[in-house]
Order: sequence, then structure tokens, then C-alpha cells
Amino acid sequence: MFKIADIEFDHVPLLLAPMEGVTDPPFRHACKEQGADIVYSEFISSDGLIRDAVKSVRKLGFVEGERPFGVQIFGNSVGPMVEAARYAERYNPDIIDINFGCPVKKVASKGAGSGIMNDIPKMVAITEAVVKAVKKPVTVKTRLGYDSEHKEIVDIAERLQDVGIQALTIHGRLRTTKWGEPADWTLIGEVKNNPRMTIPIIGNGDVVDGPSAKYFLDNFGVDGLMIGRATYGNPWIFREIKHYLKTGEILPAPTVEERVRVAKAHLSDSLNYKKDEFYAVMEMRKHWGLYFKGFINLFFKEIFRISPRKKDDSVLSSILPSFLKKEYTLFQRCCLLHLKGNCRHAVKFCNGLILFQKIAWIFLALYLLSSLLFAFNVLPVDVVSWLSLAMILLFAVPLFAINAILRRPLIGRFKGFSFEKYHNTKNHESIF
Repeated sequence: MFKIADIEFDHVPLLLAPMEGVTDPPFRHACKEQGADIVYSEFISSDGLIRDAVKSVRKLGFVEGERPFGVQIFGNSVGPMVEAARYAERYNPDIIDINFGCPVKKVASKGAGSGIMNDIPKMVAITEAVVKAVKKPVTVKTRLGYDSEHKEIVDIAERLQDVGIQALTIHGRLRTTKWGEPADWTLIGEVKNNPRMTIPIIGNGDVVDGPSAKYFLDNFGVDGLMIGRATYGNPWIFREIKHYLKTGEILPAPTVEERVRVAKAHLSDSLNYKKDEFYAVMEMRKHWGLYFKGFINLFFKEIFRISPRKKDDSVLSSILPSFLKKEYTLFQRCCLLHLKGNCRHAVKFCNGLILFQKIAWIFLALYLLSSLLFAFNVLPVDVVSWLSLAMILLFAVPLFAINAILRRPLIGRFKGFSFEKYHNTKNHESIF
């Protein structure tokens, strides 16, 4: 039995980790739909909250369908943390969680997040003050310790429990541990098996699928699992883990149709939440890429297979907001052309721009070489002058013109994305 105040589960709950820039309401809705038991806000600065900063206050918002819902706050001083907790309580969340785990430098360097683990007495004092200041259950998320010389989580857990927290989430890394290193669950297990501990212990770190979840539960006996980065583009992970824990079977990966459905619902929620079409879609870009990660050319091939031969904007207008028709990037331009059914034109457009860039760079190299030769009196000045003029007329002017049309710099738009590899005419023609 998992219990935090009035929140009870007769199974091992799966919690969505609070993540800045990720766990906004639209993403939380997607995760909740797929089986997340408890969700949290993005972490909120206590200083920003007590100053009524719009960005901070906005993070407190949630809907009834998200319950149980926790608000997570962070700070480095008792007074602001108490005020922030009281402020958050007015929004009636189910849990107030204190972030003692964020490793980000700009947070930790100020003695907040995991940076406070250098000052355990202060950490305990803040926690005690917050517990006494609010009626809502207070929980804490923290790490194993600050560095390898200070793995003090067993003692910290006892002290935090003694001042009244009702659950403790432990991330199996240190403040100084790099993200690429595996999480160490040994100390999490020690905390859970400590006979003095009576509150729920939630493990966090490297839970990426059903087998890993079962391994951590079987070997370390935690009361719940918190999942963070593994949810990026994968809200289905909650459904998959629950199914595996119940049956021992791994669910098939979500279909393209399911991914499209969730992505469309996410976009719709984002538009309703952010109230700004441009900003909402800009935010959704990162999610779209993650939802369809690993699907080669999926954006062009599968997502918008709906009436690809019909040259209308119905798909475009229903999925992508109208601003895309104006704010062109190279990628968006190709998408627009494709969505209208002009896949051949999109391919030619991309390949033509790529070829133009290559020629421009070659010509620039020749120009630089000629300038060097002129410096050593190998070439006359007339040759260099003519090359300069040709450079301006043939490449500089067209580049400026293209930049004006696309409203984005052309050079540097590709960054690992190969149109040549993924967008050839034969492949496009074969799917229609």
C-alpha cells in the first residue's frame, strides 16, 4: 500500500518527474492518459513565485483530471520557501514537493536544488519550516549526496522524515554525477531497508522500460518509481511498464497512427494552454521530433498520408497553425510543399538549395585562394576584382534573396539533417 496523506494506491505508483520545459500541462495530460499515477509541475523558483513573476505563477495551473498533482518549488532560503509554499497551497495541489535534486549549474551554484546538499542543516531547516507552514502534505526529491565524498542520503532521509515529510524521492546520482553515468540504486535500497524509515521511498534514475522497472523494484524494494527523461516523446512508457509488471509481457511499440493521435492532441492542448499560436508551435517542435524519433522520413511519409494527392490545405490547417504559412524555415517550406501534395517539388526545392550552397562554398574557397595568391603577387588584381564581383552577383545577392523569402538564415539550417539522404524523388514516389 502506497500512501501520502489521502493519496493511496494499491499498486506500485508511477510518477512523472518534474522537468523544466517539459512537464507543462499539455505533456502532463498525455502522460496521465497513458497511466501516470502522480504528475508534477515544472519546478518553480520560490523567489519568482513570491514576486508574482508571470512565468512562475503560470506553472501552478492544473486541471482536475491531473490529480493527484504536485507542485514542486526550489530555493535556498527559509523565508522565501515558506512564502512560496503558502502561495502554492492557494492553488489547492495535492502535494507540495521540495526540489533538493536539480543539478543544473545556475540553480545549484546558488545553493538551491542539489547545491543545498553542501549544507544539510539548512536543507533540514527549510524542510521543517515548509512542513509547519502548510496543511498540504510535503514531500522531497533529492539525490544521493553532493559528491563521492559526501554520500549522506541515509542520514538525510532520517532527518527529513523526522521533520515531517510524507514521502521521499531519491535520484540515484550525485550532484557531480554526469548524465551519461548509470544511476546507483544501492543507497536507495539502503534507505528503503532502514528500519527507521516509515514513509514511502520513491526511486528515480534509469527507469526506461518494463524490465528495468521490475529489476529496480525486485532488487531494491522501493514503494514507487519516478520516471523522467525516458518519458521524452514516450508518454506510453507508463502503460508499458504497468503492463509488464502485471503480465511480464512487453507491449508492442505504439503505432504511427497512435503517435499521430497523441501528437495532435498534445498540440491542441498546447494551443489552448499557451494562448499564443507561434509560441505553442515553437514549443511543440521538440516534442514532435521526440514522438517520431527513429522513424526515417516519417514526417514526410506517414504522418500526413491523409489525402496526399489532394492539393488542399485541410491537413495543414488542422495540424499545423496558420503561422507556418508565413514563418518559413527551410524544413517548414518543404513540409508545406509536401502537405499540398507537391512531393516532387519539395524534393527538387531541397536538393536545389543544397546544390546551390555547395557551389557557393566552392566558389568562396576559390575566391579565398585567389586572394591568397594575389597577396603573394601570383595573380593580378584584375582577376581578384572580377571574382569579387562574380561572388556578389552570383551568390551573395541570391543568398540574401532566399533568406528574405524563407525568413531564416539559409546557411547552417541543416545541422545533421540530410535532405539528400531522406528526400529523394524515388522514395517519395513509391509511397503514393
